[in-house]
Amino acid sequence: MNEIQLSRRAFLRQTGIAARNSLIVLSLPVIMSSSAAASEAMLDNSAFKVLGSDEAREFAAIAARIIPTDETPGATEAGVIYFIDNVLGTSRTEALAPMREGLASLQATAQSTYGSASFSALTPEQQDALLVSIEETEFFGTMRYMTIAGMTLERTTGLRSLRILQRFRLRGGGQVIHCRHDDSAGAGDGQLRVANWLYSCTRQHQ
Repeated sequence: MNEIQLSRRAFLRQTGIAARNSLIVLSLPVIMSSSAAASEAMLDNSAFKVLGSDEAREFAAIAARIIPTDETPGATEAGVIYFIDNVLGTSRTEALAPMREGLASLQATAQSTYGSASFSALTPEQQDALLVSIEETEFFGTMRYMTIAGMTLERTTGLRSLRILQRFRLRGGGQVIHCRHDDSAGAGDGQLRVANWLYSCTRQHQ
């Protein structure tokens, strides 16, 4: 078995682990094409493919708590919401309905708990408390996976020059988790580097 075959097998294995509880698993070509389309849509300030403005605001707020903005860019600056919209509107349309159902359930809990059905209108502390309560659901698993995947190709291709060492905070039982990626490491081909980063972040997150 040659090195390319080994890399592909490792990519599939690592990505599968990273997608724990996720409704979807994306291949590297899908991540690449969705990332490129999302970047173009964000730069052009294009309309979303399938998400309504209210839905987009809510999904973006969830992604922003999964990878918040601190001294480094987070999901908001990366335009992860455009990645999510592209994935749900093209390659994984079957996940749109259950993701909408998951969002509706989260909003219902927000209403009953905090008196507001808008997740994005809650304080960061309230948002985190709600996300901790649904960490084991397919809805959160899918949101976490798409958020991480939406950041990955940016880091590998240097779309916004996020180089050498990057730190992202991921929700994980109230912990702050640091995911590191070194572009100079050169460990394997592009597929394997992406898979390794997805895996290392999600493994720490569990």
